[in-house]
Amino acid sequence: MDFKVKEDILLYYLYWMKERMDIWWRRYEDNPLKVVKTKELFDSSVQKIWTEDKLLSKYKFTNVYRCLDRVSQYLLKEVIYNGKTYSKEDMLFRILIFKIFNKIETFEYLQKEYGEIVIETFNFDEWSKYLSNSPFPIWGNAYIMNAVSYPNTKIKHEKFFYSIQDYIFKKDYIHKIIDSKSLKEVYNILRSIPMWGDFIAYQYFIDLNYSEVINFGENDFVKVGLGAQRFIDKAFVFDKKQKEIYEDIVKWIADNIDSLREKYSNKFNKNLFFKALPGRKPTLIDYQNCCCESDKYTRGLGLNVGTSVEGKRIKCNFVENSNKIDYIFPPKWGKVL
Repeated sequence: MDFKVKEDILLYYLYWMKERMDIWWRRYEDNPLKVVKTKELFDSSVQKIWTEDKLLSKYKFTNVYRCLDRVSQYLLKEVIYNGKTYSKEDMLFRILIFKIFNKIETFEYLQKEYGEIVIETFNFDEWSKYLSNSPFPIWGNAYIMNAVSYPNTKIKHEKFFYSIQDYIFKKDYIHKIIDSKSLKEVYNILRSIPMWGDFIAYQYFIDLNYSEVINFGENDFVKVGLGAQRFIDKAFVFDKKQKEIYEDIVKWIADNIDSLREKYSNKFNKNLFFKALPGRKPTLIDYQNCCCESDKYTRGLGLNVGTSVEGKRIKCNFVENSNKIDYIFPPKWGKVL
């Protein structure tokens, strides 16, 4: 692996991780930097300030740890570890249905109409028609879902239902996943399904691995998405012909994160160390995700000259959700908080 580091750009990665994690701890502990009180003629309000960083205050960014995001927490609490017992097949089916849309409202919309989301309740025609008449957008916006051609339909959600019907069930991929012997084997199974590209197959694996059905280490394998690739292109100089160079760079960051924090803290006179979750260090999926969010952050700073996203704004503004998350984690991780 041959590359050079642009230290002034990689600094933003380390800074973003620290500031974003500091924000999470302040909110978790309800310890804002300050509280601003405003009073009007007939009303008054209190605003908690979690960061002085304008971009992180204005725009929506994911957490340093993927498992801390609200959608991942819903998956853990309501889809996987909800106190009910499911077969291995039903558990994988529930996770895939939730992740296809990656939206809490869509899962609950289906569940309200058809009851428990298990294989027995899956009815291709009924579910497809019901979702086509949804009063709200059924897709989450965390990542772009492919909409390539698929036989028999032009409707996006039906394409994914067909992929589950034709591959997960008819070709028995569900048991191939259950019987898999490695993370990469699961990834290759998922990747072979039409429409489930490199990054989506990787994301689905991580979510399946939250359950007790399969159990592989998150540091065994990584697949880098386009957003993360854009940041790596900014922060490193390398020959793109090198095989798996993006994945190797993410692994290098993970392996050297502490020395990088120490070096850059001293060089740039900034404290770049943050308080990690007590029982869990970030894994490759988290470091990959932080590359993607750092791309978004640097885009907000205007550091995109000559890139494919030059001039494109950050899409989602931050709107604080007043519903407090009671955090849970896969029991196999042990005590995390």
